Amino acid sequence: MERIARVDEDEVMVRYFGRSARSGLRTLGTIQSAFYHFFVYLDQLGIEHDQRCLDLDLNVYELTDEELNNRALMSFLSWDRWGNSGIHGVYDSVNSRKGQGGIFFSGSIASAEEKAVMVAHEASHFLQEIYCISGSLELMTRDFEKFFRERSSRPETSSSSADLTTPR
Repeated sequence: MERIARVDEDEVMVRYFGRSARSGLRTLGTIQSAFYHFFVYLDQLGIEHDQRCLDLDLNVYELTDEELNNRALMSFLSWDRWGNSGIHGVYDSVNSRKGQGGIFFSGSIASAEEKAVMVAHEASHFLQEIYCISGSLELMTRDFEKFFRERSSRPETSSSSADLTTPR
């Protein structure tokens, strides 16, 4: 199944591939919220994000834990980067089709909140790439996770419109 949504003012095309329409809508909502909160986060840090430097669309794949951690199926990943251990999510644009980035995540994560934080983590890597943000990217992403967790749980701060991995 495929669900498509435009999620930011730059018209990033996001395509969801996964188990159900319900899960797809929830995931696309999380990505929209993550984009909104990431821009607020960048504003608080004083980091410019007025114009994208890369034109990428985003494909989001919800997999089972077994599929995501299947080394043959996911052979394009550099598993040694994570000590050859299992993961819950990853962002990749190196091995994706030209003009696309990909988020791959496990739909087997127990809590909806943890799944949302993990998807937001990977979405922030996508945004770092398309806005050419440099520096300690994994450190920034971990800090953004905390920011997202705090803000997304408060209704008054959610979007009105809207390591390269999350380890297990």
